[in-house]
Amino acid sequence: MTPIASATVTFVGASNVSKWSETSDEQGTKTITIYGGITHATSPCSNTVCNSCNGSGLVPCNEQEVSPTMTVRLSARTSATQTGRYALLKSDSDSSGQLGNSPAVDGSGTFYVDVTWSDLCGAMGSTNCASSVAKTFRLGIRENNDSSFVSGESILIRIVMSNAVGRNFYKRCPGGNPQSGASATDGFCDFAVFPGDGKLYVDGPAGQGLSVATGFPNADSTVKWTKLVFFFEPYAGNLTSTVSTITNGSSRSELLYSNTQNPPDDLDPRVPGMENGTKYCLAMANQDEAGNIASFTDFSDTGYTGDPSFEATVCGTPEEVVGLLDDKKCFIATAAWGSPLDPHVKTLRSFRDRFLKVTPWGAAFVEAYYSWSPPLAKWISEHEVARTVVRGALWPLIAFAWLSLEIGLLATLGLSVALLVGSGVLVSRTHWRRRGEA
Repeated sequence: MTPIASATVTFVGASNVSKWSETSDEQGTKTITIYGGITHATSPCSNTVCNSCNGSGLVPCNEQEVSPTMTVRLSARTSATQTGRYALLKSDSDSSGQLGNSPAVDGSGTFYVDVTWSDLCGAMGSTNCASSVAKTFRLGIRENNDSSFVSGESILIRIVMSNAVGRNFYKRCPGGNPQSGASATDGFCDFAVFPGDGKLYVDGPAGQGLSVATGFPNADSTVKWTKLVFFFEPYAGNLTSTVSTITNGSSRSELLYSNTQNPPDDLDPRVPGMENGTKYCLAMANQDEAGNIASFTDFSDTGYTGDPSFEATVCGTPEEVVGLLDDKKCFIATAAWGSPLDPHVKTLRSFRDRFLKVTPWGAAFVEAYYSWSPPLAKWISEHEVARTVVRGALWPLIAFAWLSLEIGLLATLGLSVALLVGSGVLVSRTHWRRRGEA
């Protein structure tokens, strides 16, 4: 049977998977990625995906957990509707045979393959999905008893299995310095909380930024970390009693970031959903591409229990504030624009983190600013005229900060000097011309 040159295959979906995604590169080539996440040696799920984040403690879990015995259905559609054609799933890189069943393509061109996770993992070299593995497969159409694909009627699908069994806790790494026994794949591995209005902010101790393990963003050799997850509960009288109530089923907030930077600088540090005046304690966890939540805060870690400020590190009380605790220390800018999340404030904060805090003189300036600006910021926030004046005064600084972030600090300084000199020359010439005319 002659293949139809114009036939195209479109991926329809997948069932009994943790998640799937479709992306396109600059040339328009589509990539389908199927993820399976396992967090238990003995799966709590049987025939269908299930939510294993059920409050069973601070243990790895997945809201869409799979199991090796579970059957995955991969569905697609071809634009050609000829008869005598069947679905086919094979590895794209070797000569191994067909995987799963091979039902006929229906009259609308829809077809599917059913295959167990165990068989998929076996084809990727992991018996019973006991380790994290990934491989590219090809899903498409074959004719009658042919074992090869009809030309032009197949698509590539990357299958990723993430096994997080035993990946329970991270070792605390204050300032990015890992403790003994730490793993390079622990992910984010230290945090401190600061109060905000109806929320808590997370940062590193002393506002030095969240710390990551040396191998970040790798969760293992196959998958990467993609989210931070904070679980929290109201304070229960003392720290020991409170942390015993925090589980993987507690109230939680997910913080997204780009894992192409190390450490990421686009993480939104807000943990919302809290009441002002109520004290909360938090546990941090890392989530990987397959949705596995693992690498939790270990409240028995000597890195925490040996810290006299342990409770102040992981617990905080939301409240209405201006300054460090509600704007990451951009006091005056936040007072002027009224929100720490205003783009102008974010620009100044990024400039501070990239150019000031990394030099001795810049760090000294920042610390001095922290010490004297809160009272002024509070006064500015209470007077609308003052806020308007300060916003106007900050515009040149914001422009300088934005340009520095775009083209670099030295280039911006050079351009600024050139503009100042040029403006000075222009003003001088205008002045002398007017005197000459007089």
